[in-house]
Amino acid sequence: MPDPRSSYRARLDKLTAELQLLDIRERSLVWTRLALFILFVVVAWMAFVEGLLNGWLSVIPLLAFIVAIVIHARLIRRKRIVERRARFCSLGIARIDRNWNEIPEIESEIPEDHLYADDLDIAGTGSVVSLISTARTVAGRTTLTRWLLEPASRTDILERQTASRELQDRSELREDLFSIVGPDVAEIGPDAFADAAADSTDPGPAPVALRVAALLFAATNVITLLGWLAADLPRSWFLASVLASAATAWLSRRYRTSLSGIEPISDSLMLLETLLERIEHELFDDPALARIHETLIGGEEAAARGIRKLRKLVTLLDSRRNQIFYPIALLLLWDTNLSFAIGAWRRKYGSHAGEWVEALGELEALLSFGSFAWENPDYVFPEIVDSSRPLFDATAAGHPLIPPVELVRNDFRLDSNLELLVISGSNMSGKSTFLRTVGVNTVLGLAGAPVCAASLRLSEMRLGASIQVRDSLLERRSRFYAEILRLRDIVREAESSERPFLFLLDEILHGTNSHDRRIGAEAIVRSLLARGASGLVTTHDLALSKIAESIPTAANVHFEDRIENGEMIFDYGMKPGVVERSNAVELMRQIGLDV
Repeated sequence: MPDPRSSYRARLDKLTAELQLLDIRERSLVWTRLALFILFVVVAWMAFVEGLLNGWLSVIPLLAFIVAIVIHARLIRRKRIVERRARFCSLGIARIDRNWNEIPEIESEIPEDHLYADDLDIAGTGSVVSLISTARTVAGRTTLTRWLLEPASRTDILERQTASRELQDRSELREDLFSIVGPDVAEIGPDAFADAAADSTDPGPAPVALRVAALLFAATNVITLLGWLAADLPRSWFLASVLASAATAWLSRRYRTSLSGIEPISDSLMLLETLLERIEHELFDDPALARIHETLIGGEEAAARGIRKLRKLVTLLDSRRNQIFYPIALLLLWDTNLSFAIGAWRRKYGSHAGEWVEALGELEALLSFGSFAWENPDYVFPEIVDSSRPLFDATAAGHPLIPPVELVRNDFRLDSNLELLVISGSNMSGKSTFLRTVGVNTVLGLAGAPVCAASLRLSEMRLGASIQVRDSLLERRSRFYAEILRLRDIVREAESSERPFLFLLDEILHGTNSHDRRIGAEAIVRSLLARGASGLVTTHDLALSKIAESIPTAANVHFEDRIENGEMIFDYGMKPGVVERSNAVELMRQIGLDV
């Protein structure tokens, strides 16, 4: 198997050496520019003040100074690109090592009532999205998050797996997309971009006479002004032209209202253009990738060229914000003429903008899956099988967010013969982590991504979890009440779901007394099983382990610890049966509580 960490390290070392060389060249250029500027001042003084030299000699150091400025600017641009490429490699190493201090949090919008996103750390700091995503755009991150929040169909899963396998070795493409534009470029969401590009408020094309008048009076304003200032042309001619242009601008006011909708997307255009230009040159064999590529380069004109035209128009529009240029923009009917041009662009390309951004987002999400597979060569794409009950058949399954050096893997199978697993165990022994292991790998597999396992057979299913339920002071909601609300939603989802349903319940009903917990937990579990669901339940209350004894398709397993030389040792390995000892008192003693 390839060693992605060594590949990233070798590439990072090479880029670091190049950065050191660029730093040396930059310092040399700074001193060179200073020397050339001083030389220019000296020559100019001796030529024009002292009269000792020919004035034309000052042109030589001046031209050399300008050339040095151009070379310096190019060097700075190259240095920034190399810095971004080095950052790409260092982030790759951080993801492989699960060094969460170096992995930036990726913001994602998660519905508050989602049945597993918060429980399984799908988004936020130290999350699945932060670990997987290499997307440069909001569209890519949004698509990736959506895939992780909504299990796909078997057809879509297999399509994404095939595409991700082809993208797995495209590290050069991923590095190029990361380094093309700096990460500080502002951008907006795909829906907002598509709406602004299409603009349903566009009044349609302006009459030909109005468009011609706007161009004509912009020209006559300049000509008559220059004629008045330089050629004794009557001032009344200039004033008449200004009045005519003002009337034209007033008649065109309804077409300028659409300009406000286009300005918010200006910061996104450079990023989109450069990403699309790079993708244009890539060739794909996979049908799904070829379809995405065709969306971006096919049609009447390629997406990159269409975005470039809009970027140039918006750049011209932004120039009117310059206080020096603003009076000239008024004379040239700048807003009016640009509103006509932008309106024409919208009518030609606006309907395609949403398709372009959606295709780019899909490609970035697939690239993220491919990168995740490349950076974790011991992960596999799961086999998706048909099953009327939830199927999770894993060999050496582990949690992908845990650093590889700390990861412990377990074999596990949940099928029609084993529909319920009751997990007991001591504190910190790995019960909740195992629930998350099953949940996260299910989410990854049903999104089309590789999973942290040596092998995994997985059925199409939906998922609900009650692991990180919290109380709320503002909502006057206790932890127990929040949990039973979540359990209610899980039962309802299991009943209405057209797919098999998998539930993951951690420390079920631990906020009430043992008697109520035993009755309530068994009722909830039996209700879920009766609705065709299967799942895992963890508990500290050994009385709950008796639930498994009364259900033919249920079993007890446990996680435990041992004490060696006064220290607690956890092996995080799953074992059959009910745990026989607790470690609560020992944990309290170890932290200094007098028990």
